[in-house]
This record gives sequence, structure tokens and C-alpha cells, in this order.
Amino acid sequence: MWSRGVFQGSLTINGVSEDLPLYVFLPETSISIQDKEFTTCQHGTHRSLRFSPCTLGMLRTSDREALQTGKHYEISGSSIGTFDEGCSAAYGEGEYDIRYIHSIRMDLKYFRDGIDIAIAGIAEPAKGDIGRLEPWQFTLEFTIPRSEVSKFFNLNELGESTFAWEYDEHVPIRNDINDGTQR
Repeated sequence: MWSRGVFQGSLTINGVSEDLPLYVFLPETSISIQDKEFTTCQHGTHRSLRFSPCTLGMLRTSDREALQTGKHYEISGSSIGTFDEGCSAAYGEGEYDIRYIHSIRMDLKYFRDGIDIAIAGIAEPAKGDIGRLEPWQFTLEFTIPRSEVSKFFNLNELGESTFAWEYDEHVPIRNDINDGTQR
């Protein structure tokens, strides 16, 4: 079953950051994060990060220590995914550049108001593009708000009540460092 959501986040590429909505799709064993909903060349450029493995179970946890301190994954391989940029995510339609991802680090922090996810890595140009494209050092950050968790993780009533109990019992309150309030 697919999970999907649109979450406010940020994308940083080679030190240049922008805040934007991120479209997150999680089929069974991979994740796709896009900076726009599916688009065609008429709607401008499009960036899409795809990698695997990534499952719902990697994002969720009932482990008390992980709920309190967070968890992370480091995934590497000869090619675990791509970071594409172009006027369309549909191959064969328009121009696009492909950068291959060989490793990423995904950090998850759990707070009562949501789950913070940060994905960082380096995307290397395709072999035919060496000299034309520069590598990207990237970071994607977004929060799945607590109000969206049940929908994103496709939780039924029992799953939703278990999630609520785990969060109320074990997940820390986020302290806003800007104004000292707790969320």
C-alpha cells in the first residue's frame, strides 16, 4: 500500500537552501520525494529524489529509546537511487539530468507534534555527464505533523490509538528554542 503526503520542508543543494512543500511517496520498498506534484515541461523544472531500501517500518517505531532519542539509517551501495532534475519526472518527456546516489544518511526525531526527517547525501553525475554536471551535496528536511501521521502511515483505529498512547507516554515535547515554548 502506498503512503503519500505533502509536508512543508526544505531542500539544500550545495549550500543553497529553499523552503518548499515536499511531495513524499512511499511505496513498499522505496521512497520518492519531489519538489512539485507531477509536472510536465509546461510547468517548469522538477527535482525528484528516489532511493531504496526505505519502508514504513523504517520511519515508524515503538521502541521507547528510539522514540525518546531518535534513530538514523546509513544506506550505501553501488547505486541506491537517483536525484533527477528536469522539466518532467516522466522519462522520455523533455530534458532531465540524472545524478546517482551511492550513500545517504536518514535521521528521524520523534516529538509529540510530529516526526522530523532529514535525509543527507551526495548525488554524483551520470558517467556521461562528468564535466558537465557538478555533484550535489544535498539535505532534505521535513516534518510529518502528528495530525497527518495516521493518514500517512495508513493506521486503522487500533493502530491510531496505539500510536497516540506511545507518543503521549514516551515521546518528548519539542522545546522551541526561539521562544521557549513547548509543543
